[in-house]
Amino acid sequence: MVLAGLFIAALLARLALIPIHRFDLGRISTVDTARYLELAENLRRTWRFEQSATGGPPALENPGGIEIFRTPGYPTFLALLTFLPGRLEVWALLIQAFLSALTVAVAFRALEILLGPRPALAAAGLVVIDPLHFLYANLLMSDVLFALCFTLAVALSLEARAKLGARFALAGGALFSAASAIRPVGLLAWLPAGALLYRRGAPRRAVAVAGLLALLFPMAWTIRNGARTGAFVTSSAFDLNSCLVFAARVRSRAESLPREVAQERVMSELRARAEHLSIAKRLPAMRAFAFAEARAHPLAAGQALADAAGEFFLAGERRNFLRLAGASGSGRALFASQVAANTLLTLLAVAGFGILWRRGARAEALFAVATVAAIALPSIVVGNARFRMPVSFLIHGLAGVAIVAAFEQRRNRAQA
Repeated sequence: MVLAGLFIAALLARLALIPIHRFDLGRISTVDTARYLELAENLRRTWRFEQSATGGPPALENPGGIEIFRTPGYPTFLALLTFLPGRLEVWALLIQAFLSALTVAVAFRALEILLGPRPALAAAGLVVIDPLHFLYANLLMSDVLFALCFTLAVALSLEARAKLGARFALAGGALFSAASAIRPVGLLAWLPAGALLYRRGAPRRAVAVAGLLALLFPMAWTIRNGARTGAFVTSSAFDLNSCLVFAARVRSRAESLPREVAQERVMSELRARAEHLSIAKRLPAMRAFAFAEARAHPLAAGQALADAAGEFFLAGERRNFLRLAGASGSGRALFASQVAANTLLTLLAVAGFGILWRRGARAEALFAVATVAAIALPSIVVGNARFRMPVSFLIHGLAGVAIVAAFEQRRNRAQA
């Protein structure tokens, strides 16, 4: 009954935005949507994961039209929907609403194993109303699909920990691999799960094989990219974003420039330096450019990292909410309310970690923090709030521990 209630509440919350945007492609799209749709169409027509020939200059991160920036998970999802009757965007958002609601139920089960039923219920209730989750369920973006695969991978790994079941461990490893096919930022997330499985006495062979399964897609895609471009990387996203976002943040801080201006200058310099290089040399050059910028302005680099961490953990969304609603304005009140709520949530999560630590549940506390870190650290060069989505249930879980503890303390005082 609890699972059904959470699922229905989450589904209704996500479907509630449909009368607002009415599947208007201009409202449910972001800057990345067009590229996802293009890759999906090329997959459907040619079975090749490549960009279309546009006649313009090739992208720095994808020379020759060979896509190594994005991974094929979400475009494949969209390509499959093209075989259904009707509009692709309608099917995509309806399915995403269902999958996002399913994620809430899966998160409850994972947190029930990890933290207990009461913190799990409090956390799942928070995920139901999490603005990021029901916003991105209504956008043509990969985040909902990634969050489901990631949450399910964690849940199955925890089931294996609880029951010492090799099959759960293997399924969890396979889903970590599937998650990295949707977004490669999940590449390191298996490590905390594997460590917890090993600590809790799961069969060593099962843990090892699950680890190999978790790396199956990243290894295969790295070989594909290397064979086709000479760059043996799962994705060029970190390399490009190190320059385009992080180095631009540093330049903006160091020279007191608007971020858009700093980004234009960094991109212009990067193109002048790197566009004549082969892709195998270009990606290291991008990283070197970003590190050189940080070394040249260490104070600004520290401030940029602090800004990125603040945006990851505390920031909210306003531009995409305004676009979805077809509204104008700054959306400052909307953004400020989300920042206030996320600040409180983060403080509660820190308190929850401390409570678990004092109670001796240190493995569980460290697992939650390490899993959040496995997503947060590779995302720090961008520091966008939406990157918090796949691990938000763990942050909510730690906050749930603090909320339940506060109610229990209040009840005990009342009884005394």
